[in-house]
Amino acid sequence: MSYSKSVDDIILKLLFCSILSGLFLSLGLLFFTSYHLFSFFYIIFYWGIFAVIYLFTGAPIQYILNKSPGKFRIIYLLIYLIIGTIITSIFFIIVSDIDQFYLTTKFYFTIFLSTIIFWLTDSVFLQNSKWK
Repeated sequence: MSYSKSVDDIILKLLFCSILSGLFLSLGLLFFTSYHLFSFFYIIFYWGIFAVIYLFTGAPIQYILNKSPGKFRIIYLLIYLIIGTIITSIFFIIVSDIDQFYLTTKFYFTIFLSTIIFWLTDSVFLQNSKWK
């Protein structure tokens, strides 16, 4: 019974972190890069997309990294930066011109904002106790 509760606790924490990170990223990107789209509809729309992306790409990494927990570790930030760059590049290739996506400041802003947000929420809400 204790194992099941532990697994449920882990899943809830990973889900919470993904949802919260998705919300913060949607608010940040809409406010700073697409102010004209800043509305309740777009916040909810992007929140859902970003939360799912965080859940499927970030949660497995968080699970692995939390086997040796530590708040605000720079190495975790670098790992999230590398993974975030890969995921953001794939996303930008899908939604924009494949030849020019890396020339926009929006591309780099998205990478750094998504990395910082995920690292902060991970450090505050997840990196507190070792998962076995």
